[in-house]
Amino acid sequence: MLAFAPQPAAELVSMQHDIHMGALDAPTRGAGTSATGMGGLMGLRIGQARYEFLKQIHLAFTWRGRAWICWSPDLGWEYEGQAETPAGAQGEWERLVHADFQRLFAKRPFQMNIDENTRWQSLVSIINTQHYRDSAPLLLRQVGRVHWDRTPYPSRIKWIDGAEDHIELEHVPAELAAYKPGQWVEADLRRHPITNRLLRIDQVRRISVPRLSENQLGDEWKSLRKADLPTTEWDWPSE
Repeated sequence: MLAFAPQPAAELVSMQHDIHMGALDAPTRGAGTSATGMGGLMGLRIGQARYEFLKQIHLAFTWRGRAWICWSPDLGWEYEGQAETPAGAQGEWERLVHADFQRLFAKRPFQMNIDENTRWQSLVSIINTQHYRDSAPLLLRQVGRVHWDRTPYPSRIKWIDGAEDHIELEHVPAELAAYKPGQWVEADLRRHPITNRLLRIDQVRRISVPRLSENQLGDEWKSLRKADLPTTEWDWPSE
């Protein structure tokens, strides 16, 4: 689990008030003051993306004209978050780091130009990329049949590769509750990259009965290239 700095950006700036007198007071136009928080970040989370840092990094806050600028001496001025408050500037800085990491993470080294490679090397010196790979969910599309078991509503799905997952209606698309036993479905879902746990079904669609038999479908599915991961029980992520 990621460890985060307990102080919000505004509080970090406040901690330096005695050192940087007037840092939180809006200076006259054209003037500039700065304040650096004593606390550090060991990671950050944007939406479903979680980043663990290899070392503690520090943030700096600079008043520029009519806005606060947040940046990190560890990453340089390449990422500058700008907002009316230090907290807002930090949030923008986090989004900039997240967006650039995702853009570069999707590229191969030979696809990067010199500037992109420089930024990537800077990011991987801070972000634990192996931890990110191991924790980022796999986005998959699978085909299977709905089963009811002893309940008067869907309780599991058996996939064409022979594997199956038990489901809870509270954690699947609402329309799945109306599907009859034996209904073929195509589902967009998320699995844990290491354990293959079913984390969530994002979308599900009814499909007609495939022309191939279930055994033939299983053979077709097994012939597709995919990760060789163990099958486990459904594991709902904690909120």
